[in-house]
Amino acid sequence: MGFFEKTLSLIALAVGITCSLGVIGTWGNAIKEVTTSSDKTALSCTVIALSILTGTFVFILITLCCSCDKCLNVIVLIAGGAALFFAVIAYIAYYDWSTTPSLVLSTPNKVPRASEWMFGNIISSVAVLLTGCTLTFT
Repeated sequence: MGFFEKTLSLIALAVGITCSLGVIGTWGNAIKEVTTSSDKTALSCTVIALSILTGTFVFILITLCCSCDKCLNVIVLIAGGAALFFAVIAYIAYYDWSTTPSLVLSTPNKVPRASEWMFGNIISSVAVLLTGCTLTFT
């Protein structure tokens, strides 16, 4: 994986990290009041996706200094798929398997809303996944 490919992966990961932090930041103090299992699931899956994206980001930053190019494409591919999985589960849990958002975590007065940040997290995870696919299979 060359410098351009690493930079492209870092940009996609940075967008994912920003969207994950946006979700958690939008919820703010409502995190303390989480009691239902679907709210806990949404929160924990968002934190797991954030951890996956951040870990991959740090790993790619480390590989800018030393070479570990043989497995880097596969790591980006797996991280994108895992982050996408957890972001989708968080989005579904936030809506509690219905069309209405969580009553505790819902923030109608804040723009962008948590659901919009979650959708951005899903899209950025798809970008990381596609970047990994492109770099692995070309």
